[in-house]
Amino acid sequence: MAEKSKIVRTDTPKLRTSPSVVLLESKRGFRAFEVDHRKIYALNPAAVIVLELADGTRTKSELIETIIPLVGREKADRCSAWIDSAIDMRLLIEHSGRQPSTGPDARALAEIADEMRWNDDVETAYLLQRRAAEMDSGDPEQWYRLAELAHIMGDRETARTAYERYAEHHPEDAEVRHILIALRGEAFPARASDDCIEQIYRKFAEFYESNMCDDLLYRAPDHLAAALGPWLKGTRTLDTVDLGCGTGLFGTRLRPWCRRLVGVDLSPAMLEKASERNVYDELTCAEITSWLSEQEGESFDLITCCDTLIYFGDLTEVISVAVARLKPGGVLGFTLEKTERQPLELADSGRFRHHRSHVGAAARAAGANVIRIDEKVLRREYGDDVVGLVSVLQKKDTPAGKRPRRPPGA
Repeated sequence: MAEKSKIVRTDTPKLRTSPSVVLLESKRGFRAFEVDHRKIYALNPAAVIVLELADGTRTKSELIETIIPLVGREKADRCSAWIDSAIDMRLLIEHSGRQPSTGPDARALAEIADEMRWNDDVETAYLLQRRAAEMDSGDPEQWYRLAELAHIMGDRETARTAYERYAEHHPEDAEVRHILIALRGEAFPARASDDCIEQIYRKFAEFYESNMCDDLLYRAPDHLAAALGPWLKGTRTLDTVDLGCGTGLFGTRLRPWCRRLVGVDLSPAMLEKASERNVYDELTCAEITSWLSEQEGESFDLITCCDTLIYFGDLTEVISVAVARLKPGGVLGFTLEKTERQPLELADSGRFRHHRSHVGAAARAAGANVIRIDEKVLRREYGDDVVGLVSVLQKKDTPAGKRPRRPPGA
């Protein structure tokens, strides 16, 4: 009986880069992000060339022969082995002859970037979002997302460019306008605008406390309460105003010391949250400098500003008008973000940072003594400590030279 003929395949499959693979370029080199399994692979230059050439028109051997002039024949075996591993990892797939499926669009990449960000892989999120913005450059939301991630990564140039692209579509965005002042190195204003503050906290109010206290380990209220503690010990009869009271986090610490407690804030959304606490006798929506100026004839034992003056540049005016509303011997307590640059700077976050010497100068101009300035970690931000100045000033008694009085009830 005649031996059966063997069927020999002579067609060799052609290879193409998987549509689920996104090539990303970073300062540390190229990466391949495999979308389906959320895996990222570092690539050497030869691997990048293979993935760029694998368009479904070449077999494995043809890919190797194409790149040998670029990498040298001595690396042919290594290229062959990498191609095999890339097939196993699904970075490369066999070309079936059908129209290849398309990869993720810009919106899908942005959603994946958001997922990676909240999984604490900020670098991959940043690279994916940059690719998404490049793919859909007409969508301002893609540029806004990129700007935020670039800021976290410390890429100021990309953050500036991305915010500018976003601002072309949304010139009304007061917060972005303010941040761009810092990123461009422009002369900064006396303080963040009312529109800027109201916009920030309109978006932030709903999750402010969970974000600050749980995610960022917010300690400013604790530190300010501790700094004021020795002066307040034993009293229960203070007339107090909490400027920039927000949701009332610091108001809860003030309440036991106060006969009357007033809260003032520029954000209606934050005041609505504060009202739910029922710790304030009065709540007023106003810009604090204007409100203080309008209180002529009324005076307080204690004025506090917990994480409020970070939106003011030169503190001279706001501290002077606050001290003017204090009774002789009254106390002003506040927190600031610290800088080593004298006298102050506008950070890329849009918040001001102050040097301790500026606190002293503003206190002297206002007719107050510096009781203490403590350096404390106020919270965490992007994995780093935010160091602040926890400051307590006391209005000088009159006549000059009289010993500063203790608070009522002390």
